[in-house]
Amino acid sequence: MRSRHLGARRMLFFTRACLHVTLACLLAALVWCGTANAATSADPADTAPLWTVFPGSPFPPPLAVNGGFCEYRQGHFHGGFDLGTDRRTGRAVLAPAPGSIMRVRTSGVGYGRSVYLLAEDGRLLVFAHLDAFAPRLAEYVRARQDSSGVYEQDLWPEAGRFRFAAGDTLAWSGESGAGGPHLHIEIRRQDMAYHPQRAGLSVPDSSPPTLVDLTLEPLDETSRVAGRCGPRTFQLDRPETVQVVGRLRAIVGARDGVWAGVDRMVPWEVGMEWDGRRTMARFDSVSWATDMEQSDFVYDAGRVLDAKGILLWAPAGFRPRVLLSDAPAREPAGVIVVNPGDKPRELKLWARDLGGNLVERVVVLLPTTKPKPQHANSRMNDAGAWSDPPLRFASLPGGVRVTLSDSVARRAVHLQWGRQSRVAAREDSAWVSVLPTPTRVRPRSALIVVGCRAQDADGRVRELRLEAVGGRARPTTAFELRDSVASAQFPVGSLFEEATLLAFPTSVRPTDELVPLGSGWRIEPARLPLRRAARVELALAPGESTRHAGLFRRDADGWQWLDAAADSGAKTTRSSSRQLGAFAVFRDTLAPRVPRWAVAPDAGRGPYSRWAFEADLVERGSGVYARASGFEVDGKRVPTEWDPEASRLRWRPASPPRPGTYRVVMIAADRAGNETRIEASYTIPN
Repeated sequence: MRSRHLGARRMLFFTRACLHVTLACLLAALVWCGTANAATSADPADTAPLWTVFPGSPFPPPLAVNGGFCEYRQGHFHGGFDLGTDRRTGRAVLAPAPGSIMRVRTSGVGYGRSVYLLAEDGRLLVFAHLDAFAPRLAEYVRARQDSSGVYEQDLWPEAGRFRFAAGDTLAWSGESGAGGPHLHIEIRRQDMAYHPQRAGLSVPDSSPPTLVDLTLEPLDETSRVAGRCGPRTFQLDRPETVQVVGRLRAIVGARDGVWAGVDRMVPWEVGMEWDGRRTMARFDSVSWATDMEQSDFVYDAGRVLDAKGILLWAPAGFRPRVLLSDAPAREPAGVIVVNPGDKPRELKLWARDLGGNLVERVVVLLPTTKPKPQHANSRMNDAGAWSDPPLRFASLPGGVRVTLSDSVARRAVHLQWGRQSRVAAREDSAWVSVLPTPTRVRPRSALIVVGCRAQDADGRVRELRLEAVGGRARPTTAFELRDSVASAQFPVGSLFEEATLLAFPTSVRPTDELVPLGSGWRIEPARLPLRRAARVELALAPGESTRHAGLFRRDADGWQWLDAAADSGAKTTRSSSRQLGAFAVFRDTLAPRVPRWAVAPDAGRGPYSRWAFEADLVERGSGVYARASGFEVDGKRVPTEWDPEASRLRWRPASPPRPGTYRVVMIAADRAGNETRIEASYTIPN
């Protein structure tokens, strides 16, 4: 009897196990994970749709696609398609499938006005940058805005409250949030965004993609590309034979050839084959919860050349979702190894789209002799200090590449890094050298001397010395850069790969609105991609207060506000940042100005009113604080949109106000706490 019960339990266990395996297989088939898998990554590309095509379309076909899936955006991948609207607002956006509204948002930035349509089959369609909602939705949103006086809303109506059939008008297209007039569409399941062409959106594609260029980057001091220790780019419109040696990685520039919009769209798949192994970027899906920050790693956004090419490489132990490789996870993916004496071999490149179009190129890599490091004959003497050195740093798996502008020196450049000193090579308009870094990893930084000895145009020898704090950091270990006035903390998981980090003081100048409250701090490599934010803290100069002060980071457009989190006792200010570079503490001395306000009249011919009261702002300091800025009309706060691209505050009610005279208060506040209030009367004639 006992054996019978035992056999029955075993049979039940076996049945449950089979059921679990079956469910797991079905789930894997339904949800395209796109992760690196050595057993399947070399299989032929599967371009079949993941779901059936929607019965309808957001616009009457053919659709004009001006922005592609997984294009580069700073800090995230582009999660869908941008559809052209003939450069105008007000095109009706139609429901491609029956469903109900799950979410509706209004914001002056990001997606602007957006609706989330949950289709009956479980697919979630996101429509963004809208100009107006369908009447039922508009009334629902406006009630919340008017009752609170706040424009920005994130609303989740109860299930089934707002149902739409395929072909019904959901909204009208616009340019709210970002960009010129267009419609952004995403197709998701839960937090996963899928390539629209595989997830149900019908877009014919008969034009093949284009392979534009190939950049090869040496990874250590004994590797070279065409005799250079720095990266070298080759055009792929003609056959290429390149002399190389050592360890390299490839960055491939590719474009999807069907679209007529901006030149930044990438093909569905871009890959390479070297030494029998394949590494490819395949843009099937990305998770909003876990994958979006990987765009800064997958694309060359400044770590090499800032050309937005695709990096077909990953370190041991990490693979971005979109990167597939034959290499085992414990090994780096996409490393090109060429030894002296090897036979010439082919590096095969390809790009593929979802229309079945394929383009291929071959680059022949010709081995050359391995160079010997050129050690400098002598070390530097006591040298003059560098206040803001014209140096760029790039972290490599086998060291650090230091680049010096040739405006400093004309010849005979020696670069020093700690105890290592090398003769730099002249490459283009700079001096470049790759120096090894210690492999020992410490939780905190140590003093590193970065120096230069060079001859200027008159033959005079100049010696310059920079004292920095730095060291080698790993993703699995917390790391801290610290000196007497500043610090940067990198928690576990901040880095995508092992990297060399360093920091040193930098000069800071005042602007029209900003006054520096101490010296700046520069963290290098400035364009190193981070997986998670670092925590940066700077001290104020003695005697300075934290009033109207905050931490700023410098980018191509100048100093950008980060945060006003200040410790008045310790006289420090701090913030988190996923970008490195130069940081400084400033006091914002001016409130935003309001040089102009006016009414934007309604043409009266559309399905909704576009009447608006608008005020232009001028702010060149900490930036406009949208939540504290807006209009009061006859003593009541009205929902006011902040449009940062136009630098404009806007109140757009459901319909134009009745004729009469209104008392308007305009409030313009910045992030540092400065505020301008202007009272005016405005008359709407009969």
